[in-house]
Amino acid sequence: MVRIYKKKTNRGEWCKESMKKAISDVLEKKLGYRKASLLYGVPRSTLERRVKEMKEKGEMKLVTPLGPIQPIFTLEEEEELVRYLKSMEARLLGLNSTELRQLAYQMAVINRKKK
Repeated sequence: MVRIYKKKTNRGEWCKESMKKAISDVLEKKLGYRKASLLYGVPRSTLERRVKEMKEKGEMKLVTPLGPIQPIFTLEEEEELVRYLKSMEARLLGLNSTELRQLAYQMAVINRKKK
């Protein structure tokens, strides 16, 4: 059994600040997609997609999903769940993995989360 997983690709390892600079340079027409991707070290196809989203929606989303499964909870909701788990553990009432899954499911139902 493998104990330490070694990542085989460099997918998603670009810097968010570099991507922001590259997007702003492309939108201001200072650089093209190819030159901006080479200069800032970001993937060209990702840069093109982010610029297109920026033009359509007007917002810059720099979260890098690595795979087909999208998170159900927001970061704030995850933090709330972690705080609850830590407080239960501090009271010596820690939850096992089954109880944690049930709690997460109940939280998703209450917050009307979709699959």
